Order: sequence, then structure tokens, then C-alpha cells
Amino acid sequence: MSWRFVSRFMTKTSIGSSVALWRRELRPDRLFPSLIIGCVSGILGIITTVSLATLIFSGDLARDLTAGIGIALVSSVIVRVILALFSSYDGAIANVDKRGAAVLSMIALSISQSPLSPDSASATFFAVIVLTSLLTGLFLYLLGRLRLGDLIRFIPFPVIGGFLAGTGWLLGLGAFQAMLNEPLTLAVLSTLLQPDRLLRWLPGVVFAAVLFAILRRVNHYLILPLGLLVGIGLFYGALWLTQTSLTEASNQGLLLTLPATGQLWQPPQLQQLSQISFGTVIEHLGSMATIALLTSTALLLNAVSLELATERVVDLNHELRVLGIANGVISLFGGVVSCNTLSESVLTHRVGAKSPLPGLMAAAMIGAVLLFGPAFFSVFPRAVVGGLLLLLALELLVEWGVDARRKLPLADYGIVLAILVTSATVGFLEAVAVGLAIALVLFVLNYSRTPVIRHSLSGATHQSHAARPATQLQLLRQEGEQIVVFVLQGFLFFGTANRLLDQVQLAVQQGKADSDEDDDSSTLSFVVLDFRLTHGIDPSAAVSFLKLKQLAQRQAFRLVFTDLSPVTRRQLQQVGCLKPDDSVCIEAPDRDRALQWCEDQLLETIPVRRRRSLPLPLQLEDLFAHPDHVLTFMRYLEEEDLDTGETLFTQGEAGSAMYFIEMGEVTLWVTGKGRTRRLQSLGDGNLVGVIDFYLDVPYRSSAVADALTTLQCLSRA
Repeated sequence: MSWRFVSRFMTKTSIGSSVALWRRELRPDRLFPSLIIGCVSGILGIITTVSLATLIFSGDLARDLTAGIGIALVSSVIVRVILALFSSYDGAIANVDKRGAAVLSMIALSISQSPLSPDSASATFFAVIVLTSLLTGLFLYLLGRLRLGDLIRFIPFPVIGGFLAGTGWLLGLGAFQAMLNEPLTLAVLSTLLQPDRLLRWLPGVVFAAVLFAILRRVNHYLILPLGLLVGIGLFYGALWLTQTSLTEASNQGLLLTLPATGQLWQPPQLQQLSQISFGTVIEHLGSMATIALLTSTALLLNAVSLELATERVVDLNHELRVLGIANGVISLFGGVVSCNTLSESVLTHRVGAKSPLPGLMAAAMIGAVLLFGPAFFSVFPRAVVGGLLLLLALELLVEWGVDARRKLPLADYGIVLAILVTSATVGFLEAVAVGLAIALVLFVLNYSRTPVIRHSLSGATHQSHAARPATQLQLLRQEGEQIVVFVLQGFLFFGTANRLLDQVQLAVQQGKADSDEDDDSSTLSFVVLDFRLTHGIDPSAAVSFLKLKQLAQRQAFRLVFTDLSPVTRRQLQQVGCLKPDDSVCIEAPDRDRALQWCEDQLLETIPVRRRRSLPLPLQLEDLFAHPDHVLTFMRYLEEEDLDTGETLFTQGEAGSAMYFIEMGEVTLWVTGKGRTRRLQSLGDGNLVGVIDFYLDVPYRSSAVADALTTLQCLSRA
């Protein structure tokens, strides 16, 4: 990674390895690709930065274009240096963010149309630029610091595509504003075919269309810089053929018009604070937040795309922190929001320039351009600057407005178009709101498709771990349909909880259909709701469970809740679903004990088949070949009585005896890995501690009486 690359140069204990690294990077096979990509990136960076600055400072604020180009170039230098040195990807390239520039152009138009004085409007807009960079930097850094880089994966893909398509629309409008040097209003639209205006925008449209068509067919890193040079050459060739001087071309609006004197960049002045309209700045906080969101989305999308293109892992959270710091530093210089660029970063990989050198060289070229002053940029044709912006717009619009139709389902493609149309007809901020609303609706729809019930079980086929006599097991298999278990999953809200209510009603109807009674009663007696796989419930879902309780009261069955978290339990208690000594809603620690409780209740409610405790000799008859052997064996047994909750033996004790349960119930518990779990509950006629006794090993579990219990002990003696 680049930051490791730099740290190895800066470590005193690794001077030898640092020299070796420099020698490797300065070898011709590695140096020349770095120099070529550095030059290409520098040229692209200069022209793109000027184009974006022209987009931002249009209309009445075009008077500040010189300073705007200066802060844009300074921003480009800073972000390129920081990302080149500290990105997790060797050869990372960055520049002023085109999405942020598109939104800033909207803010500039709004401020220029406000009743502020020219000086106040300029100071206010520069304050907005600085605050936007600072807020974006803080937002990006916090996302990375809190390790929330993967949040991008939760935004629906068509919503992101709609944002990018809307950004393309804004860039397209900005391209015409840059070529016409005025906002593209309805009044201006009606005059676009006039010869003087046609001469301003038509060459740029043709230039962008031709370059776009070539790039769609041939993907080579030299096409764009060569195309820009050819475009500039053709422009000046046309001036020479028509014998048009530079002064005449400038007067006709064909060239960028900047003051001939003055520095491109000047540090922010404290006296400008008094001219700032802070109320106007606050009015545009929503747009600033939009830029922060778009920049973070663009960064993460570029990083993920870079992983796919280079087959290398990019640390998303590290990239967020680095770009956040870069934008924070940019704000100190009054700069514009900047972001990593995918195309140029991929180029460094393709030509093998895997080092910080391309980014550093490009930054040096852009920094050197600052020394030439405004006169250097006055030779830039507006058609080329606007054409480059239009090229960027076409790439986004075609990718998401046309090509996406082949890649996305019709419904997802409709979402992209909805956001794009909202951007074009209403506004970009409104499109952002539409996109977020669509994302919320998509989440609800997709999550609602996830079944709330993971498993549906019947007590006839799924019994507890309680050991029971064969006669009781036979009864449970016959009558177990009265017990239904629903294993729930996910986060429960109104829609999913209502589906659960429908499933329980269906079980009630099924019980009525299976009933032999003439009074239309249902055979359903117990509904066990297992919350072990759930993440929580919202208040509306809690109300649905109250409706479920009301259904249980009407249909005479019981609800048993298991594995409730403290938060879920409190929510159910608040709506009155769970109450102390509730006879309808019962809580059990886990599903196994809930099943055991339901089975016990079911066995007790069968009058002619009520459980009975048989005398011990009758319980032992099946274990011996002859009844006379039972009485002989019983002389070796010693009776032992336990109260409820009393321990028979503990895990780890010597297995010195085995026990016959004559009457009562004993539960086995095992402790391991910091927790205790229930193994099995044993009732009348069962044996406890048999295997440990025969193997002469310590007890592997603890035995605790669940009720008044009488046992017969067979000691080793």
C-alpha cells in the first residue's frame, strides 16, 4: 500500500531498503510508465479542473472565475498528493469531484439570483465552498473511523444509478452554461439557433459526441488527452482559416475570459467574513449534505470498481479516512470537494505504474500551471471546456439511462428513470429525496418478502428432550397436533408480524377441520413462538402480538414465548401481551422447556389417560427376565428424597452411584464455554447417571430436581 511505501522511506532503520525501493522505482521499466501516466493525468487534471471550475463559477459569479480556477487547482494538487502517498491502493489518482461541482453550480446560481450585493454574494459562495469541503471531510472521516464503509452495499443499486444519472443531467446543463457563459434558461433556449449562439455551443457538442463515440469503441488511456489536443488544434485552425484574432474570439465568447493580472489562488481573507450572509449559507446546508453523501457514495463505488478492475483488495474504511483528511486540508485553503477518480487509477494499474509517482508528478504539473497565472487559461476554447463537461455528462447519462436497461430488471430501470426525470423536471435535491424514499420502500418490500417463520413444527413429530415412558410418548404422537411451534427470524415489524397472525389463524382453521367435535372447536391448544433467531420488534409488531393474544382468548389456546430478549420482553409487557400470572401468554426460557411444559399440560388434560406413578417393582419388571429378580434387586437400593431445586449430583463429581426415578422429575444440566445449558428432563421410571456409573468416570452433567422427587440409589458398594 502507498502509505506503507512512504513509511518505509521515512523509517531510519530501513535506509537500505528505502534506497532499494527508490532504485526499483527509478528503473526505466517502472519510471517511464509512471512519467507517461503522470503527464497524461496532469493534462487531464488541468483541463478537467478548469472545466469544473467554469461549471461552478458561471452566470453572475463568472467574475470570480479566476479565483475559482485557482482554488480548484489547489484542491487538485492537495488531494492528489495525499491520496498518492496514503491511499491503500498504489497509484491512486484523485481530482475535484464532478458530482460535487454539479451541485455547487446549482448553489452558485441560487446565490447569484438572490438580492445580495456582488461582493456579499461572492463571499457567501466561497464560504459555502469552504464549509462544504469541511463538512464532507468530517463526514468521510467519521464513516471511516466508525468502520461504516460497507454501508454503500446497503444502498439499492438502482438508486445509486439514478443519482449518477441525475448528476449527468446536471453536468450536461453545466456544459451548456460553460459554453454560453450564462445560465440555460427558457429564454436562452429559444435563442440557441441564432448564429452567434450556435457558434458557441455546436462545436462543443460535436467535439463531445465524436470523442464519446470513439471512447465507446476504443478504450485507450491516450485517446482522451490526444482528443483534447486535437480539439484545441482544430479550434485554432478554424480561427486561422477565418482570420479571426484572439481578441475577436474572446469578444464573441469563444474563449475563457479571465483578468490578465492577479494571482490564480489567494488565501481566504478574514475581512471577507463581514460580507458573508450566514443565513444564506444555512439555507444551503441540505445541498452541502447532498454533496457529502454523493462524494462518499462515489468514493466507495470507485473503490469497489477498482477492486474488480485490478483484482486487488481496497480498504474502504482507510480510503474514507484518507479522503476525509484530504478534504479537511482542502477546506483550510478554501478549496473544492475532491474525490478519487476510477479511470486514471485503473490506468496506473494497466501500464504497471504501481507507485505514488504518477499522482505526485501530476500534482507537480498542476502546481506548476498555477505559476503561469490567468493568461495561461485565456487561450482555452470554451467549446473544448464545455465539450469535456458534456463528455462526462454523456458517459453518465448513457451508462445509466441507456445501457442500464440491458443490465437491470424493468422495475429497477424504472427507478433510475424516475430519479433522472425528477432531476430534470423538479430539481436535484428533490431527486435525492425521491431516491431516499425509493430506497426506504425497496427495503420494506424486500424485507417483507423474507418469511418471518423459518420453521413450522408440530408437537406430534417434534417433542422435547424430556425422557418419558413409552405410553406417554405414544400419547404425544397421537395428540401432539395440538401443539404448534413457529420458529421466527429477522426483525419483526407490522407487516411481518401480521403474516404471523395469518399463519396462526390458518393453524386454528386447520385444527377446526381436524376436530371431530360438533361445536366447531379447534384441536389447537398451544402455540409456541421461538424468538431465538429474531433481532427485535418494533412497536407496531408488538400491537400485532396483542391481537394474537386476543385471538388465543377467543379460540381457547395458549401462547408460549421463548428466548425473549430483554427489549422484546419489555415491549410485549408494555402493550399488555405479557402480564404476571397470565393464563393465556406464558414465557419459557427456551423452546425445549416450552415444549416440555406444553406436553405436560397436554398429558394432564387427557382424563382417561392421566399420568400415574407406578410402584417401583412394576417400573423395574421390564428390566429383568423374571419378576422374582426384581424383589431381590430392590434390597440393594436405598431411597432418597429431593425437594424442588435440590441438587442430586454436580458435574465433575465421582460417578459413584446410579439412580432410579420412582416419582418426580430430574433435569440434567451441563456447563461449558462459560454457559450452562439444559440437556434433558427425566421423569418416572427413568435412570440417572447410568453411563458415568458404569464407566466409573466423573459425572458429565449436574442433576437437579424440578419437583418433589423420590429416587432409588444403587451405590457402587
